[in-house]
Amino acid sequence: MASEDDAQKEKTHPYLLFTTRDAAQMIMPLAMVTRLEEFSRQEIEQAGNHEVVQYRGGILPLVNLGETLPERRARPRHPGHTETTGKRASVDVVVHSYKDKSLGIVVSEMLSSDIGP
Repeated sequence: MASEDDAQKEKTHPYLLFTTRDAAQMIMPLAMVTRLEEFSRQEIEQAGNHEVVQYRGGILPLVNLGETLPERRARPRHPGHTETTGKRASVDVVVHSYKDKSLGIVVSEMLSSDIGP
């Protein structure tokens, strides 16, 4: 008979924990992560009002969740937080693919890739 710990392990699913530019921590199921990529700032191009990068023979749109999702807090999440991603020479991206479409989620830092529910 399986112990309670064994039953709990069977229920866990691996997640990727990351931070956005505004220091918000977010998780994504690893099953939704196609690849983890790093692009130099020189590789990023503008297509209209959107940032994109040439990726595997196509164009990968990039999304910054901090700019896309509205902040619901009355006060800033981390008042003393200063953005350091803009000073780096490269950008970390979580690539998510569905059917024949892909999207790159710009992250500030990848914290862990094996957390339980």
